[in-house]
Amino acid sequence: MFSIVLNDDISHVPTRALTLVELPDQVLHLNLAPVVSFLQNPLSDPAAVTKSERVERCFDEFYSLFTVERYRKQARRELDIQVKGYFGLLHVFNQLVQEASADLDSDEEIHYDAPVQASIRSESLHMRDESDGGFCLETTEKNRLAYDSGDLVWLSSVQLEYLCIIRWTKMLVSGHYLIGLEKLTNQVQAVEFTVIDDQQTGDIEKALLFEQQGRTVLLSRVMATQGQELNVQLGDKQVSYTVEEVHWLVSGYVQKILEPLR
Repeated sequence: MFSIVLNDDISHVPTRALTLVELPDQVLHLNLAPVVSFLQNPLSDPAAVTKSERVERCFDEFYSLFTVERYRKQARRELDIQVKGYFGLLHVFNQLVQEASADLDSDEEIHYDAPVQASIRSESLHMRDESDGGFCLETTEKNRLAYDSGDLVWLSSVQLEYLCIIRWTKMLVSGHYLIGLEKLTNQVQAVEFTVIDDQQTGDIEKALLFEQQGRTVLLSRVMATQGQELNVQLGDKQVSYTVEEVHWLVSGYVQKILEPLR
C-alpha cells in the first residue's frame, strides 16, 4: 500500500492506493467517500435492500483501476548513505535546538522555552537516491511506519542536513518502506513566536523559520490570518513580522509567508 499525489498543489491531500507485485503498472485507487455516502443515505425502499446488497451495488464505485506510466520528473543520483530522520515538528524543533546549543560557547545564550535535553525520537534510514527536488529513503525496520504523507522530517548525517516533507510512502515485499521526500531547505532555525491579536500577545509557540525563493517562511501548527502581526524570537532579539500569505498543508501544518514589519 502506498499514498499517491494526484495533483501538483503543495496543499494536496494524499490518496490511498494499492499496487500488485505481479502488475506493478496497475494502480487500484480506493474511492471511499462515495461509498460511505451511498451506505449512509437511505434508498427509496430501504426495507427491501440489505446492507450487504448495498455494498454489492456500490462495488463498482468503490475503486478505480488505471495504468500508470513510471517516469522521473528529475534525474536521480544513486546514493548509499545512512541518515538519522527526525519526524514531526516537535522532534525536529528539539533536535535543531540541541544542534544549535552544541555550537554555542555558553548554554546561557539559548532562548528556548523547551529544555535542551527534551525527548527527541529519531529513525535510522537508508538514503537510496537523490534528485534536485527530493530524496528516496528506505526504512531499516520491517513493518514499521510511524509517520504519514505530509509530515515534516529533518535529515541529519555527516554528508548532509535537510528539512523535507513526506510526499509518498510505499510498502515493499520485504516489509520495509520506501519514503519519497520533497526538499524544503538545508538552512532552518527553530524559533518561538507569538501572535498579536487585538493588541493582545498570545501564547509562545514553536515553529521552523527558513528562506525559500527569497521569502521568509514560518512553519507551525498555529493558524494566523493575512495581515496579522507576529513577534519572532531570533537569538537574543525579537523581530516583528506581518503575515503576507497563509497556506494549509497536510498533517495540520500551517505555512506562513512573512514580511518584516516596518
